[in-house]
Amino acid sequence: MHQTSDTSSLRLSIFQRSSSQALGLVKSRIWIGPLVAIILLFLMAFFTQYMVEQELKRELKDQLNVILNTVKEGQLRWFDDQKQEIQAVAADLRLREPVQNLLGQLAATDDPFVLRESEEQQRINSILIPYDDVFKFISYIVIAPNGRVVASDDAYLIGLVPPATKEVDFASVLQGNAVITHPFRSGLPLPDIESDDIGVRRQQEVMFAGAPLKNEQNEVIAVLCMRLDPHEVFCRFLDLAQTGKSGETYAFNDQGLMLSHSRFEVQLVELGLLAEQENVSSMLSLELRNPQVNVAKGERPKLKRADQPLTVSAKAAIAGDTGVNVEGYRDYRGVRVVGAWTWLEEYNFGLTTERDQSEAYGSLILLRWIFRGLLGLILLTTLVIVVASHFVRRLQLSMEKVVAEFQEMGQYQVLQKIGQGGMGAVYKAHHSMMRRPTAIKTLDPQKAGMEAIARFEQEVQLTCRLNHPNTIGIYDYGRTPNGIFYYAMEYIEGITLEDLVKRYGALPEGRVIYLMSQVCGSLSEAHSIGLIHRDVKPANIMIAHRGGQPDMVKVFDFGLVKNLKSKNQENLTQEQSILGTPLYMAPEEIEGSDHLDQRVDVYSLGAVIYYLLTGRPPFTGKTITEIIMHQLHTLPDPPSEVSLNKISKEMDDVVLACLDKNPEKRPETVKELVQVLRRSPAVDAWGYNQAEKWWSENVVFEQLDEEDYQAEPSPAHETAPTVINYQNLATEHDPLNKT
Repeated sequence: MHQTSDTSSLRLSIFQRSSSQALGLVKSRIWIGPLVAIILLFLMAFFTQYMVEQELKRELKDQLNVILNTVKEGQLRWFDDQKQEIQAVAADLRLREPVQNLLGQLAATDDPFVLRESEEQQRINSILIPYDDVFKFISYIVIAPNGRVVASDDAYLIGLVPPATKEVDFASVLQGNAVITHPFRSGLPLPDIESDDIGVRRQQEVMFAGAPLKNEQNEVIAVLCMRLDPHEVFCRFLDLAQTGKSGETYAFNDQGLMLSHSRFEVQLVELGLLAEQENVSSMLSLELRNPQVNVAKGERPKLKRADQPLTVSAKAAIAGDTGVNVEGYRDYRGVRVVGAWTWLEEYNFGLTTERDQSEAYGSLILLRWIFRGLLGLILLTTLVIVVASHFVRRLQLSMEKVVAEFQEMGQYQVLQKIGQGGMGAVYKAHHSMMRRPTAIKTLDPQKAGMEAIARFEQEVQLTCRLNHPNTIGIYDYGRTPNGIFYYAMEYIEGITLEDLVKRYGALPEGRVIYLMSQVCGSLSEAHSIGLIHRDVKPANIMIAHRGGQPDMVKVFDFGLVKNLKSKNQENLTQEQSILGTPLYMAPEEIEGSDHLDQRVDVYSLGAVIYYLLTGRPPFTGKTITEIIMHQLHTLPDPPSEVSLNKISKEMDDVVLACLDKNPEKRPETVKELVQVLRRSPAVDAWGYNQAEKWWSENVVFEQLDEEDYQAEPSPAHETAPTVINYQNLATEHDPLNKT
């Protein structure tokens, strides 16, 4: 009894302490901040999900309307073309005499079937049959004003009066108009075009184009009708508009009867909505009725097919409405779909494009699950943020230390970092007194080896000797108190040729000539003093609107420049390795030849021109080894065979000459390359006016990411080269360059 009392007291004590701690937590109000944050995150998540859903619905509406309008315009143009074609046939003056003779014979006899033996039938047949191959007609009939067939390539029809149908507006043709019908089922048995036996006849799906036949006084004397196969011509545009796994576009008449093919005909047979027979077709066999349950999933409708209402799209279109529904409705299978519809009043049929709702909103359903998962992780994330805040603070202190180290570089004040690499960084800065925008490139000696430092110094010393307006200008060079090397250069607001093509596509031939002439000017100066660039590529060439000059070119990254007059430079390159970008390197440079000259730059220029014209390098591959093997052994395809733009033969010739594996067959100098480029017929197609117009319509600086519009390239385009070791053909990791 005493033990039971002690146990009860212990439990009461634990409960009291827990309650006291919980009450203290509530009173401390520490929970208010996280709670408010959680509520705000929930509200933000739900609002974001709602906005995304609305945007997806808007895009879906636009997609459905684009498909529907495209098919509609295609159908209307085809109908107009058929009218013009039948009018052209009916205007054949050779038809007047035999048709008038047949009409006279019909008026003079009580037996219209004697017309089958008339010699005029052969004359009309010889005139009209050749038109079948030209306009894809199947057969023809000539109908007198009283509705009787007086001529046809099918003798069975001559003398008969075809059943009157509302689809064929003979009254309009007799008034001088051309007409074309939508698909309908023939009232008379016609030769089966799908059967090899010419004697097989059946009522089948047909279309007719009709036009008036006139006499010399321009009076309508008869009607010429040409038969078309709707399966081949009418359904052509509709069958092409099948998007995804469930998207389809189909036509229907004012009774809700499908006039074209359903992409689900096999499924419809299995569901019992179409008869199981050979060459089954939904055309003129399937009614667009809503079963009100998903028949495709095996659900059985409560109403008979004849009592089921028309689908939402069919009912609305027949009423003359044009609309779109992305909230979902049931189609003729009972599957929930989204769709758009319209009615073509002139031809008395409707068009609908639909897509299963589950497929249309597949990304939205995935998005909802993602949001639910994210919301479920919010509480955990809140706790993680508290723990991570400690590490964030440490990182902030570290960054402040870095900024303090680089804040002053000589007379240049650093404003912000605009690029980061494995051995250094690029900063935006300005001169402390002149306030001139400047780009500062740094190299940390603790991260870079002696070779990289030597190459860095070489880049500065050699680039400083160049003063061509299309070469990046070097302002200064020095070292911070902490031992970090840096040099100051022009700060250019522009875009590299690599990003230009990625964002705007392949360039026209005239613009390529305009830009590459400037690049050649920069390299020509370097070559004239014995320097070759060795790393010419689109990422090392920038264009800008500078000093009132649009399409101003700046060539930079002379980190791999080779001095042909120096004998001490070989130490800067490791034995059995190559430096540069294999996509644009000359074969002899890859092979490590000791006799390199300016023609390696000519090869690279050819590869750059190829990229600008076509949107891709001359050779691509999944591995560095594959690219190198192409550079060494594969002949490139002419740019004109790769690009969608028009490229002249002269341009093909100069590009292929630059990319020749044998240096002796390339243009010897960049000056010679410019001369050959200017032989292109497109040389005058691009100039100041065209460039100014382009820059006025494409303000690239404001659209690019921060690292994209700097004078130095982003980490993806940095100046340090890729080093390829011949012993294992593996690329050493270098974050400053992507090959």
